[in-house]
Amino acid sequence: MSFLRLAVRSVARPRFAAAAIPPMRGQFLQKATYSAAAPLTRDTITTRVVDVLKGFEKVDPAKLTVKSSFDKDLGLDSLDAVEVVMAVEEEFGIEIPDAEADEIKTVEQVIEYIAKTPDAGTPSEAAMKHGVAFRKFSRTSSHRMLMLRNLVTSLLKHEQIKTTLPKARDAARLADKLITLGKKGDLTAFNKANAFVLEPEVLPKLFGPLAQRYAGRVGGYTRVHKYGNRPGDNAPHAILELVDNPRDIKFEMTARTIGWEVLGKRLGQSGPQGLIKSGVEGVKEVIEQEQKLAPKEKGELREKTRWNLQKILRFRGADAVKQLQQKAEGHIDSLLARPLAVRQLLNAQASKEDNEQLALTANAFRLKAGQTLPGGTKPTLRLAAGALGKDRRLPKWIERRKLGINRDFSALWNNF
Repeated sequence: MSFLRLAVRSVARPRFAAAAIPPMRGQFLQKATYSAAAPLTRDTITTRVVDVLKGFEKVDPAKLTVKSSFDKDLGLDSLDAVEVVMAVEEEFGIEIPDAEADEIKTVEQVIEYIAKTPDAGTPSEAAMKHGVAFRKFSRTSSHRMLMLRNLVTSLLKHEQIKTTLPKARDAARLADKLITLGKKGDLTAFNKANAFVLEPEVLPKLFGPLAQRYAGRVGGYTRVHKYGNRPGDNAPHAILELVDNPRDIKFEMTARTIGWEVLGKRLGQSGPQGLIKSGVEGVKEVIEQEQKLAPKEKGELREKTRWNLQKILRFRGADAVKQLQQKAEGHIDSLLARPLAVRQLLNAQASKEDNEQLALTANAFRLKAGQTLPGGTKPTLRLAAGALGKDRRLPKWIERRKLGINRDFSALWNNF
């Protein structure tokens, strides 16, 4: 779908009210009646789904089969998959819930979903969806487009913004189209981008560093992180960011996860006291080894962590491994330093030092609901219960050592 077509579809079309029909005595207006249509056959569904996919520019008809995957075979990113689902909804006059739409990854899954949906048919047979292709945000078309242009301009300028979840999703769609114009780099693309952004100062960045950063990507230049609900109206919050930006949230979270899991492995091998004296080594080797492993192979990291590691390093430069190593080692150092700081605070309190600042610092180290120490084995639901949950002790041969904190000290930590 082109950038101009996307902008045109969001403009509201004028509606004309039908003229009132005067009452006529002795005459009856004919009422249109429809008979129940026969259920669609699988061959018909397959043909119509294939025709819908052929309408996308990225799809190669030679690679399009019933067994084709959206990302691996057809080269469609997550936003393209959303547009495919929307096109299928419009073709068959149905509405697919978001939870089920996220699970659709192949052409065969689309066909299976249509086949088991009794209301699937032509738009004339089902409820026609006019004017609901995109969100309206309770605004006029001019106000809505100006708001989205402002969000996209701020995203290109700061590379990370916070807004509501629906606005973030619509702004991400437009930002991807704009970055595609930046990668083209011709005069026509420059004029289109110049007509869309509100601050011309971001154009050199769009056609320069951003175009070079995403030269190897075919799509998916943005990422949406859910960020709880907004105080007041309880609207769902989200952080919209450009992938591989200097403050990439997923990069930071993956680095911390790597540090946590590597530290948990090392605790069972050399013990906490040795790690505190010598530190954790071999983080870079772990990262390089996990890059080469398949998703189902066993390594030092969990499968989900390995998948995230390979994903964030796929399009980054050669120095990405070093940056990831530094962030993971920094998080390991903070995890090792935390129990030592608490132990010093406890010793200071035992010596009866009256210091308000010391009490505030000790309270900051208190474990919260859902928080545990590296090497912890408690289930997530029990951790989330916090002090309200039952503290069931595991057998000693199952418990793992936690940074040299014995049972008595762990109880002191929890009862700060």
